[in-house]
Amino acid sequence: MVEKIVVFGDESFDERAACYAIFAVTESDVVRAEEALGDAKVLSGGHVGWALHAKTEFFDEARRRRSAWSDFSWNQIYDLYWSIFVRLLPIASTRVVGFTPLVNGSLTIPGGKWTDRDGKLAPIAPQGDLTLDGASVAMKCVQAALAPLVERHGSHCLTFRPDPTSTMLPWYGNRRSQKAAIDGMWFDVGRGAERLEVEIVKGTKPPLLEVADALAFIARKTANRSHSNTGHRFDLLHALTNPEMVRLAIGS
Repeated sequence: MVEKIVVFGDESFDERAACYAIFAVTESDVVRAEEALGDAKVLSGGHVGWALHAKTEFFDEARRRRSAWSDFSWNQIYDLYWSIFVRLLPIASTRVVGFTPLVNGSLTIPGGKWTDRDGKLAPIAPQGDLTLDGASVAMKCVQAALAPLVERHGSHCLTFRPDPTSTMLPWYGNRRSQKAAIDGMWFDVGRGAERLEVEIVKGTKPPLLEVADALAFIARKTANRSHSNTGHRFDLLHALTNPEMVRLAIGS
């Protein structure tokens, strides 16, 4: 019997880029990875149960004042993340980031007639242009991030646990939930259409969502290419995590 692979996912976006990162390990390695995360927190002076949210810990001063990590300096937080990923390296995992640039925090999908991958016109009415905000584009990046795993292992071997959110996403004049956006995703990687099993988290979040959150945030900061010392340090973190980068192709 093939062991299931558990896939944790989270997004990060700003005015210039949207990313969705996944961190995937086998079911039998979930506890090892959680222990590595917890050990890094404790050895850095924190507590296993202190949740990490990269954007908050690095840059959101207002929220950071309410964080358990509020007494830690920027450098201490950076060193904590470095320690986390060093401790995760011996554990077999897959790290993928789906990403795309944004213009002023949004992406416009050109309208017109739709075609299939063979260039044949799809039997639906032509659509107008669709402008998506950063949150919606990040949900599009989910598919880009997951595609390599579906191709390698098949959707039947994967359990996807995305970071839950109550944010409603705009969609052709209406709005839909994150769950609806993700549940509607199908993959065709040469074996016919496949639908992925999605477990929407209820209650306490799995700790490894913090790893996916960090991967997405670090990748976004690297994509924005700052030449400052801060930007250089995020480049080093990105090189350490070494995710597979998959650019979202949409509307082309």
